[in-house]
Amino acid sequence: MATSQNCRFTAALENAEHHPVGEQLVACISEELRVGGWTASEPELWRDSGWMITVSRDGSELEASFALINEGQALLQVAPRYEPGLIGRWLNKKASADANTVLAVSILVSEFLRQRGFGDQRWGWDGYPADDSPSRPVP
Repeated sequence: MATSQNCRFTAALENAEHHPVGEQLVACISEELRVGGWTASEPELWRDSGWMITVSRDGSELEASFALINEGQALLQVAPRYEPGLIGRWLNKKASADANTVLAVSILVSEFLRQRGFGDQRWGWDGYPADDSPSRPVP
């Protein structure tokens, strides 16, 4: 089963006072998700290398994580906040969001990035998006 949508895109971000860069971009994504009817947190430092927000609606909980990966290149992942491990699956526990919910948030984020001029989006499920990956999130 597909779990996360991953997007590699061009992101020429100015060096900011905060390390790592990207906090302002993630804050704007959070606000855009709120406008789209989601509950979204303020950005939190994610593993000292990027930024993360928590997104929820109708009992589903997701995380959107952002990090710069190369000069001018960024990676963004939308994934369930909780995924059961082997024993959890054996006990019939479910992820905190299904693939359709992950896709819905990814589509909003993709549109936001496109409207703000962040180009060369490459989207894929469950892994690093290849150069020939779709330019929009797809089921």
